[in-house]
Amino acid sequence: MAARNVQDALDSVADVLFPEVLEGAAVEISSHGYDGDTPLHVMCWREDAEGVQLLLQAGADPNAIGEMSETPLHVACRVANESIVRMLLAAGAKPDIRGEFEVTPFDIAQTKPILADVFGRDL
Repeated sequence: MAARNVQDALDSVADVLFPEVLEGAAVEISSHGYDGDTPLHVMCWREDAEGVQLLLQAGADPNAIGEMSETPLHVACRVANESIVRMLLAAGAKPDIRGEFEVTPFDIAQTKPILADVFGRDL
């Protein structure tokens, strides 16, 4: 089986970002879907660590604003995926960006004990 690449990762999110297109939607690293999310947001929702890493290495913005004005880090904290949270932080994701309801990724992490060590304090 061939190794997965960035284009494979992008193609795998086309149906989520552009559900109105039956097939062949061109998805780029910085594409925003109908709800504002980027491929990186979708990979975080799917908890696809390999996809997240591929997109970050290809230049995906870890601070891209998507649905409800949230970043991929908001999403990774919501699903409590420690490895993806660490990847995003290492890539420069900011834990203090406020979403639509003034909630930051750090605020979300406070409700997820598994993320306590990631943010370096007891939550």
